[in-house]
Amino acid sequence: MNYYKLLVTISMASIILPNIGGILAYRKLDIEGKKILLFFGVFMIVDFTISWLANHNINNMPMFNIFSILEYGFYAYLFYSNINNRNWRKGIYYSIWFFSAFTIFAVIFIRSIYEFNSEVRVVESLFLVFCSLLYFSQLSNTLIFERTKIFKIPMFWISIGVLFYFAGNFFLFLFFREISQISPTIWSLHSVVNIITNSLFMISFLCRLK
Repeated sequence: MNYYKLLVTISMASIILPNIGGILAYRKLDIEGKKILLFFGVFMIVDFTISWLANHNINNMPMFNIFSILEYGFYAYLFYSNINNRNWRKGIYYSIWFFSAFTIFAVIFIRSIYEFNSEVRVVESLFLVFCSLLYFSQLSNTLIFERTKIFKIPMFWISIGVLFYFAGNFFLFLFFREISQISPTIWSLHSVVNIITNSLFMISFLCRLK
């Protein structure tokens, strides 16, 4: 196994990290925390299934493309639940419907459902980076008026993870086909970003233990 394949394998396996964090902190989880843990459990099952399909030379893109809707819906729901501004909440709510419709449109008219749909990932990245920045703007205003231990806020770590992953991979998604033709190993950057992101998600659970 070369270093590229090893890094990809570690990246795929790193989804275990937030699940381990959630299990260790389970007694400290509120209802939202348990929902988040449930999502990462589903995410782990999907991730391992996608990997299994790839290892058996079965096209895993249909599952990946469909899961994008669930992934965006979940993250958008978290920001919707943690942002107070009514207008922004309304915008996030409608974005879930827009993104779902756009994904369906994209896999029918732009790319086949059997291909990696970079257009969908670019739109998802833009929306979630924007949501992250909205949350951090609200959090910064809260810190001005209240003494809050920011590192003990689970949503703080989740927002960093979301921002880091989607901002860090934005140009990889945007120029996916050009990059794939030049050097597929450049995608090892995605693996590094994914490992760090899942580590941040794990911290979002473990920070409750301090």
